[in-house]
Amino acid sequence: MGVSGTLKTLSEPEKEVVEKDYHVSKNTYMPSLFGDNKLIFAEKKDILIVEECDYFTTLKKEIDDRLIGTNPATKRSVLVFFESKKQLMEFYESSNFAAMKENAIVMTEETSKEKESLIKCTTTSGQVGLFTKSVGRRTDFVCRDEIVAANGGIHVIQTFLSEELSEEMQIRGRTARQGTSGSYSLVLCDKSLERFLITKAEIDDARKAGNFYPLLHAKRTEFFRLQFAESKKYVEYAANEHKLSEELIAALKGNNVNTVKKMLYDRNKGAEEKILSKTIILMGGTASTGHT
Repeated sequence: MGVSGTLKTLSEPEKEVVEKDYHVSKNTYMPSLFGDNKLIFAEKKDILIVEECDYFTTLKKEIDDRLIGTNPATKRSVLVFFESKKQLMEFYESSNFAAMKENAIVMTEETSKEKESLIKCTTTSGQVGLFTKSVGRRTDFVCRDEIVAANGGIHVIQTFLSEELSEEMQIRGRTARQGTSGSYSLVLCDKSLERFLITKAEIDDARKAGNFYPLLHAKRTEFFRLQFAESKKYVEYAANEHKLSEELIAALKGNNVNTVKKMLYDRNKGAEEKILSKTIILMGGTASTGHT
């Protein structure tokens, strides 16, 4: 038996793999012991897409705005997730973040020392934390600060569009845990969406419609479908190679010399190429040639 909090978010190709390759044909969705999730994410107003030149300015403003919760006299905690360490450090070292840099907490997949204490500090009132996405998948940000809890809980900002909905749900799940309150928003650079084949015209149309999320999710789903199809080819190739390796081991254990020789020959022979030869005939046409 396996337990997962993101089973519902699996794509159709992933569900097919679970059912056909792993033979899991039945699953059960159980309600949370803590009741309904209290996460606040309004698709129509909690997604910002801006040009690259305005991106850091917009992200810093979003952090400032989200530190203020239901009680303006106190501050919340804000967790910001980046796709890579490089992108995180670019923002951390930028002039936009300079005023917050000294007190900010930074964690990447390479962080090991004092990890638990850093996580606890991140969820306290007025604290800002910058993290890579891998931290968002495996870290339990427990908030025991009553000021933060009473002020709307932890706010999570995601700075990139996840290729998989399951990853996005994992990052969202760093807040509003175990019945507590929390909120989530997306701040995206339009240039980063190009790999999903999202055009500026499509972004403008979605902006006019007042909702980016249907566009983002549709493009992300199609992107993942194509990537998954390519990955599946490599999986099939690896499965065949694994089968051949097992056959070779069995032949070695059985002292089947002829089979081993044939398998090794087949594995090590070069590419079969047709050998083309060219014949060049040279004829002399000078007067001296005839007297030689």
